[in-house]
Amino acid sequence: MTPNGADDPGVLACGLAALKKYWEFSGRARRKEYWGFQLIVYLPILAILVVGAAMDNTPIAMLPLAILAMMPAALGVAIRRLHDTGCSGWWLLLGFVPFGGLVLLVFYCTEGEIGANEYGDDPKSHLHPTFPGTSLGIETRSIVVEPLANRKVKSLDGAITIYSDRDLHSPVMASPSAGTEIQLGDSSELDGREWVRATLPSGEGGYALGPNIRSHSTFLE
Repeated sequence: MTPNGADDPGVLACGLAALKKYWEFSGRARRKEYWGFQLIVYLPILAILVVGAAMDNTPIAMLPLAILAMMPAALGVAIRRLHDTGCSGWWLLLGFVPFGGLVLLVFYCTEGEIGANEYGDDPKSHLHPTFPGTSLGIETRSIVVEPLANRKVKSLDGAITIYSDRDLHSPVMASPSAGTEIQLGDSSELDGREWVRATLPSGEGGYALGPNIRSHSTFLE
């Protein structure tokens, strides 16, 4: 039972949900959905290998077809898992470079961003207790919500995106590199998302998502 009184599905249920999103590459997937999918897909493959070793290898000949059939779903859940951590699906290309798979494994095991990000709503929003009176009604796992308005932050990893307007489809004004100081202005809510005015040292500015700022920066003042 979650803090909001809703039931949280188990690993297998989340894995089955991922399987139903066969052609879905947008949105976000929590860790339980990603690893539940791996469990559902690869346990049967392991069983085929065991049976094939004990027989005439006929079941093993079916493996390429089974893997090919699962590829769209596997690709989709991997992309959505990266989205949940605030990363683009293009990061999957790391799998083609040495040790890139280890980097991806870290992302697959990393907790997703709290609240909505540029890829969609938080898949664990039903797990976060809501406290009346918190800033902008943001759902959070702790009672304290760090205010952003009129603060100065420093980008940690270059993953902050500044848009020209409070719209995820508006042009991207900047993606400040790690170490860049950003002056924040007024914060506001639009369509259930927290936006904050962000200005770079060059004077260039726009709007950034509040959760994106909190996850990828440190406060200077």
